This record gives sequence, C-alpha cells and structure tokens, in this order.
Amino acid sequence: MLAQFNQLIEELLAGKMQRCKFQTWEIDLLLDALKCDLGRFAAAETVLREYQEAVQRHLENGATVPLRLSEFLALRADAMRAAKTAKAKP
Repeated sequence: MLAQFNQLIEELLAGKMQRCKFQTWEIDLLLDALKCDLGRFAAAETVLREYQEAVQRHLENGATVPLRLSEFLALRADAMRAAKTAKAKP
C-alpha cells in the first residue's frame, strides 16, 4: 500500500495522473485532498512531502489505511498552536 500511496503523491506533485484505475482508498484520498485547498499554502509541495512522510510513519506503525490529508493538516495545525502556546508562556 505504501508504494501505491507514494505513486499517488508523485502523480499529484507532477500535476498529472499516469493511470485511469484507482483503488477506492486512493479515490477517497484524492477527494479529501481536493477539499483541503492546498493553494492556500505558499509551499504546497513541501506540505505534500511532509504528508507523505507522515503517512509512511503512520503505516509503519501498523495503520491499515493512509492518514487523510485533512487529518494531517489538522494535526499539523494543532502542533503549531501548541508550540506557539508553549513559546508564549514565561
């Protein structure tokens, strides 16, 4: 599954899909990614690479399906807020 996920991310980064058949979980991830509006990020490619690394860790830790991009972005936002809060405390 990780190899298929990596292929999907590489196709997204390249801006074109090299195939016309997708697994159900791939379609779910693509639809979720469309909802996330990566255009709001200055470095969308960097965000996708970080997401790719997070999914790899997620699957290596025993998950059976990849983490959704929306879940990754929510976790990332939570971590950024926590870091800012910790930094603001004297």
